[in-house]
Amino acid sequence: MPGKGRLAGICFCCLFLSSCYTRANVQKDFVLSEQKAEGFLLMLVYINQPEGWQPGMIHRERSRDYGPFPRPAAGFENLKPGENLILISLPEGMYTFRYMTRVFAYFELEDHILEIKRRLINYGGLLGIYIQETGKSPRAADIEYVYTDEYERAAALLSIAYPELSWRYEPRNAFSGEMKIYRNPQNYFR
Repeated sequence: MPGKGRLAGICFCCLFLSSCYTRANVQKDFVLSEQKAEGFLLMLVYINQPEGWQPGMIHRERSRDYGPFPRPAAGFENLKPGENLILISLPEGMYTFRYMTRVFAYFELEDHILEIKRRLINYGGLLGIYIQETGKSPRAADIEYVYTDEYERAAALLSIAYPELSWRYEPRNAFSGEMKIYRNPQNYFR
């Protein structure tokens, strides 16, 4: 069992990770800056019980030296049970989802790499997250998640929710690879 100082440090890291990196969806009239090399990330995120759980996304080129707690580039706020349409702006580059966090829990996810290209709406796939609580502790849970390509449905939802943005910026399917299903990723605090 870790000492009190180490445990306090771990708790602080989890609180820091779960509170400071979330991004809200862009506004319907949002315009990308001409001076910045940035694009949009469009995703569908399905989660069965989002209370306190956040997927963490990291910038691959900037996260090599951060160890098991890489510096986050983005997370998603206000996830509701069921399907969530996510549209956020990010600097151009390569990204991956690395972990799921909740106040005292950290689950490592398998890499799912996606590229954000400048001035495009980059579709990153559907991330389905299924959480089964296994006890009274907030960190006792089994997680199963899936990455799959639902580009046509996401593009249709985008044109309804963000008609001006979907007209102004070209969508691009940046989903890399095939459908992947994972069960019980590594939990650092079990």
